[in-house]
Amino acid sequence: MNFTPFIIILFSLNFLMLFLIAYLFFNIKVLKNKLINVSYEDVKLITETLKDLIVESEKVSEKLDMSIKEKEALLEDLVDLIDAKLKRLEQINNSDHLSLDNFDDKISITYTQQNTNQAKDFDLSGMSLREKVIFLSQNGLQPVDVAKRLGISITEVNLVLKHGR
Repeated sequence: MNFTPFIIILFSLNFLMLFLIAYLFFNIKVLKNKLINVSYEDVKLITETLKDLIVESEKVSEKLDMSIKEKEALLEDLVDLIDAKLKRLEQINNSDHLSLDNFDDKISITYTQQNTNQAKDFDLSGMSLREKVIFLSQNGLQPVDVAKRLGISITEVNLVLKHGR
């Protein structure tokens, strides 16, 4: 799992917070220089400026928190999807007989050979999903067609063909 985008976002947000802190320190330094000859109006202006800065920093902080929570939720969803795919692929790889609901054990394959359409019926009953994928592939079907016939994804067909032989 690649967390690089998430880490880049966090570093960017940290940089933004550091920039805001530096800005506040700069304003405090400017205020300190003004305090030498301070009137009541100056103090009032400084107080209002500080209040505005605090409100603004709270808004930025809330936005950052929301953004981080959204990214965490997205990452959790991705991890769940990856885990489900890995389990499914392990089942295909490890089981000799995988039962599928709504699966037809007889599949008709049509292919063109020298401008002649020929149809072949294969009895796939008693074969595991892995064996069916390999068998159909060896009999001229492309991975896309095998995936459509068996009701699985093309990626799963390619993985079975790559690791199943």
